[in-house]
Amino acid sequence: MIEGVAAVDNRQHEIILKWQLFAEFGNLTPLHHGTFQSAYDYARALGYETTASVFDVESCFFLARFNVPFVKLACIPDLYDLADNSGFGYWNDPLVISVPDSETFTALRDEGREHLLCCIREYPADEGAYRDIFGEWLDYGISDHTEHGDFVYSNSPKIYERHFCLDGQTGPDTGEWALRPNDLRQVLEDIEARSGATYKSSHD
Repeated sequence: MIEGVAAVDNRQHEIILKWQLFAEFGNLTPLHHGTFQSAYDYARALGYETTASVFDVESCFFLARFNVPFVKLACIPDLYDLADNSGFGYWNDPLVISVPDSETFTALRDEGREHLLCCIREYPADEGAYRDIFGEWLDYGISDHTEHGDFVYSNSPKIYERHFCLDGQTGPDTGEWALRPNDLRQVLEDIEARSGATYKSSHD
């Protein structure tokens, strides 16, 4: 997986590898903590930073053991209280928060939250729904669940998040909303002449 990213990375953009950490979430199988540790170490050896989307408090405490570029709160409003540093004073890393609607986005922005991602919690998600729900906020950041990799071109997000999987890989997060290696290569080449965006390649 990590080698698949490295093989197509032109090193002209910042790619941060992001996984998902949860104790229990629907019928999905949790990522073993030892596997995350191994992925973290291997990515670091190849020159990549690694972090995770956290879905619960237990996972927050686990991720806090690592030197990560940011902590990602999953698109679960009940988690947003974790953004209050008075409750979790050990957070030294920026928080990136996935947000499901414009009202919540506006409220978090008014609280001073700068690293926000517009997120449609559907797989695949419709491009028109992103525009209808978020409008101008799409330039802040996008957690892109659309079927094609060209949605980013009509916006200028500061942070762009996309699922990634290898060719032939199967599983719950390997649909058409996940970029394959050649898709990622094309996206990186296409945005090279555009304003820079942090590209978070996510295998969930």
